[in-house]
Amino acid sequence: MQIFDVGRHAPCVCVAALLLSACSAAQSQPPIGRNSIGSWMLPEAKSRKSILMYAGGLYGNVYVYDYFTGKQFGELSDIGGDFGMCVDARGDVYIGQSNKTTLEYAHGGTKVLNTYATDEISDGCSVDARNDVAITSESASSPGVTVFAGGNPSKGKTYSNRDCKSTPPMGYDTGGDLIGLGDKKAPVYICALLADSKTEQKLATSGFTINAAGKTMWDGKYFALTDQDAKYDTDGIVQASLSGKTVKSHGETILTDTCYNGYTAVTPFIVGDKNTPVNDRQGKVLVGTNTWCSQSGDYVIEFWHYPSGGNPYKVYKIKAEIWGVGAISIGS
Repeated sequence: MQIFDVGRHAPCVCVAALLLSACSAAQSQPPIGRNSIGSWMLPEAKSRKSILMYAGGLYGNVYVYDYFTGKQFGELSDIGGDFGMCVDARGDVYIGQSNKTTLEYAHGGTKVLNTYATDEISDGCSVDARNDVAITSESASSPGVTVFAGGNPSKGKTYSNRDCKSTPPMGYDTGGDLIGLGDKKAPVYICALLADSKTEQKLATSGFTINAAGKTMWDGKYFALTDQDAKYDTDGIVQASLSGKTVKSHGETILTDTCYNGYTAVTPFIVGDKNTPVNDRQGKVLVGTNTWCSQSGDYVIEFWHYPSGGNPYKVYKIKAEIWGVGAISIGS
């Protein structure tokens, strides 16, 4: 397993006038960790060629890392997140907050573009190709999904179904179908808000069983359904497609690791050629943080081959105390 320690970079050396601003920002950035004050972002984070990993911190901050090197590119501080993240076609990132709002930031930006208010705290979100923003609530008293048509914060409509008692983060496909796993405990079923439908409904499954429901997202070809107990204390990802009102399996990825008896507990993000809402080719890399590995105080971002799974093929060691990678934004 290949390991990269992003805390051991050599000091920045400014060798040309064009690099002065970036070097100055890197040398003057605030310390990494819970005592950081103020949001910041290095200039290279806004590049159209950049791919940014947004990781939720244990103390409410969100840390931004370069996908290619693991270098920290920025930090969104004191924002009350992360309660689930997602990205849109442009690469804007949406971050759920503890005060029942979700904040939208541009790719590599530190300014809030929009604020989406919901009746309950977000558990996650997804954006479709039309820029509809769907924010899921796992509240026992008021489960459901609120959809903001066209990304307009004033056009939120909540959909619920009494059969969908508790829905972890749902995911859109490229056709505007939104599905998620309907309960945390077996037997787990599928809840869906199909394209242009006015009601949330329960769907049948074929060829698979989910033991413990987790996040759903689009992998570019299939819905990726997270099973948090595919094997004993080991996560799996079921690749599934819609056929009418039935969800069918096309295989399963098992994620293993080299730490803590090989157990895994990962909130996965699958990286495609494009941002999630318009990604039309199955991603080849799954990124996340195994919280079992964090038990010892080692905080890492890990990379698995997808859909083959197995052990991570690359690991970045980081200094910030994070719980996981919530979203990956591709510059556009």
